[in-house]
Amino acid sequence: LAQRHAALAASRVPILFTPGDNEWLDCSRLPAGGFDPLGRLERLRSLFFEPPRAPRGVSDLVRQSDAPGHRPFPENLRWHVGETVFVTVNLPGSDNGREGAPAMQAHHALRADANEAWLREASGLAARAARPLLVIAAHADPGFEREDGAHLAANLRLGIGMRRSGQ
Repeated sequence: LAQRHAALAASRVPILFTPGDNEWLDCSRLPAGGFDPLGRLERLRSLFFEPPRAPRGVSDLVRQSDAPGHRPFPENLRWHVGETVFVTVNLPGSDNGREGAPAMQAHHALRADANEAWLREASGLAARAARPLLVIAAHADPGFEREDGAHLAANLRLGIGMRRSGQ
């Protein structure tokens, strides 16, 4: 993790990291080190998000954990460039950590609530500031279009159009 952090920090272009399942959730598997996933997530947070490090050119980086009334999810970030609001959410693959021990299930529920609140807040900020573009970065499919035809944007009342990258 320290080597990856150093490589990202040395980049000449602005890079912000959002964790995925390989960085913390899958680490309990023996070939991946046999780590405790929540302990691995804490290590990621301390290395990549404490203290907050905005890349060159990003002056208004906000961590969800710094916003009043939010739970400690420093990996959820927000910033803007021109007319675009960018937001990251910790949404890993491997079923988003829903399965497993009670501690993992409890963490999933807290993280899911925090992600939803963070997306609502980012959408509201974009609308209030007349920034018509919202870019959401996450590791896994956020489920904007689910099999039942429901759209996350409608469920969250984000009031924005959704387009996945590559479409």
